[in-house]
Order: sequence, then structure tokens, then C-alpha cells
Amino acid sequence: MGDDFIHSNNDNEISFREIVMWLLKEIAKIYCKEFRGGYWQTKLHTINGAAVQEKYYVPDTREEFCNAVNCLHDLVEPLFDKTMSEFSKQHEAEFDKLFSEEPEGDKLDAYKIKKVRYQRKMFRELNNFLNKKDYLKGKVYTESDLDE
Repeated sequence: MGDDFIHSNNDNEISFREIVMWLLKEIAKIYCKEFRGGYWQTKLHTINGAAVQEKYYVPDTREEFCNAVNCLHDLVEPLFDKTMSEFSKQHEAEFDKLFSEEPEGDKLDAYKIKKVRYQRKMFRELNNFLNKKDYLKGKVYTESDLDE
């Protein structure tokens, strides 16, 4: 799962709560940066005196945010109370209606901005739900945790 996870007292175990908190941290990292569309970038490297081009994709942070919110939703969905379940069903039905087909060209940016704004509603509701369940309490953060 990676070194980014904070382990329980037993290094072989990761609690469900720790996974949720790790995912919230990852969403916050995405959310604190400027959203931008994905693009291809080329870098030149010199290997043994020869110039080599490396082409790679820089991900669309708007899609990363939406996907991370979806992941958090799916992780905690089994814990939903009636209110959160109803909100989730309504949100998903509206989402499917609004975002069933991704446009091309000039309309794509506006579509993705609208999608992020819409997913923010779900993110806020998930945070409210986790707060009600006291998921957001109980961890003491040190300065080294904040520096990561």
C-alpha cells in the first residue's frame, strides 16, 4: 500500500480509520492546489551523451479530485446512516444525469469545472458524516505530520 500510510501499533496492520484518514489527506493535497487540465509533456534527458526524449502525461487534477472523492465515498458507504444513504442516492442519480457524456473541445473545461463543483457537495457531506461519526477526532498531529 505504500509508505504514505501511517501504521497502527502493529506494523503489519492498518486500520480502516487510518485508510480513511490517509485518503482525506490525499484529497486535501489535491484540493489545496490549483486545478488544471491534464496534458502531455516532453522532457529531454542525456543518456551516455545521447539526447533522449521522454514523453509523459501530467494528470488532470480535476479528475484526480473527483476520483478521490468517489473512492472515499465507496470506502465509507457501508457505514452510511439513512440520511447519508439518501443523499448519496440522490447525488449519484443527479450526477449520472448531468455528467453522462463528456463533451469535447471548448466545452470540456467548463464541464470539468462543473463536475468538480458538484463533487465538492459530496465531499462536504462525507466530511459532515465522518464528523458525526467522530471519525475526524482522536488523532494527535505533530509538526512532522504537517511537514509531509
